[in-house]
Amino acid sequence: MISLTRFTTQYNGADDRFVVIGENKEGEVISLWLTQRLLLKVVPVVIDWLQKSQPADLKARNNSAQALAMTEVFTRSPVRPALTVETANNSASSATEQSDYQTPVLVHSIDVSLATSLLRLRFRKTDQQLAILAMNSSQTRQWLAILQVLWKKAGWPAHVWPHWLSDDLKIVSNASKGEYH
Repeated sequence: MISLTRFTTQYNGADDRFVVIGENKEGEVISLWLTQRLLLKVVPVVIDWLQKSQPADLKARNNSAQALAMTEVFTRSPVRPALTVETANNSASSATEQSDYQTPVLVHSIDVSLATSLLRLRFRKTDQQLAILAMNSSQTRQWLAILQVLWKKAGWPAHVWPHWLSDDLKIVSNASKGEYH
């Protein structure tokens, strides 16, 4: 199981799924497919945790500081699988040498652990634990804003998103187009 230290979230329209490409501190990378069905169950739990852990911040916040923190997300380099020289130069061998992280793994369930100041998501495929992601409330809010932008572009049902997240959506959607890190 990989403990993710950074990750990139993308929407894949051809497969109608989100992909989270995550990396641990040793540089190991994993790609995780997240379906609408799964996210419709997880997103409300994450939003509820955020509302309960930071209620004052959601009512009165410093928008300029929040905007700076949100747009900083887009200056990071995306998580990408590293190519070896041999793989980059030999396309025939690259197909046989691909690691599991280069082909996204379909996540069957996400275990959500809620603490006062930390949210943990454990990505699972049946009984196999694939990866774990821990985020504080600020990181969670950034990720939710990114998910909401991609969610809207995907045309998925918008009923899961609260009104207070719309300010974050404006910040994120004006900051960049495409991939979010």
